[in-house]
Amino acid sequence: MAEPLRYVSEPHSYWLGPRRLRSVSEVVTAMGIVDLAAVPPEILANAARRGREIHTALRYYLDGEADWRALVTEETAPYVDAAIAFCTETGVEPLVVERPMYDPARYFAGTPDLIARVRGQVAVVDWKAIRSMHAGYGVSTAGYARLAAANGIPIETRLAVQLLPTGQYRVETFTDRHDDAEFLAALFCYERRLARNGG
Repeated sequence: MAEPLRYVSEPHSYWLGPRRLRSVSEVVTAMGIVDLAAVPPEILANAARRGREIHTALRYYLDGEADWRALVTEETAPYVDAAIAFCTETGVEPLVVERPMYDPARYFAGTPDLIARVRGQVAVVDWKAIRSMHAGYGVSTAGYARLAAANGIPIETRLAVQLLPTGQYRVETFTDRHDDAEFLAALFCYERRLARNGG
């Protein structure tokens, strides 16, 4: 019988028994695909806190919890409104909302923000409450798409939804067929580096 995946929020990590699995975000950050080194630590910390609050409210909303509005603050309200507008205007039908997953063949893990039918296509959706989009997000969505497929949900399209403080949103669709290969190469190189250094 396969061991269940165990997610630990602090520090952010995924485990199968004693084995720690590398996460999608860990891989793309460590390998410089999404490089945030130039962003001051205090800004990153504030953005991470705000992002957690937005994600929690959206998880409750998408799960149909009646009290989701109680989780929305004055600061996060326009971002949450933007996500809800996206869901309404594109006919989102949630399939999986923020569920930790792992790939038993490649031994990596992650938590896609949302897997849903969007305009009739099964999509992996990445919420981004940020000022500007990063090309590397295409690679991270490829990692999440691979996780979904490994758990029986083939993905037809990969989306990053930029949530703006104006209450509006922008959608970026990733179609580069090399994104998946780049993610797998990054995963391999990262694992090799850790093994070489005793990590």
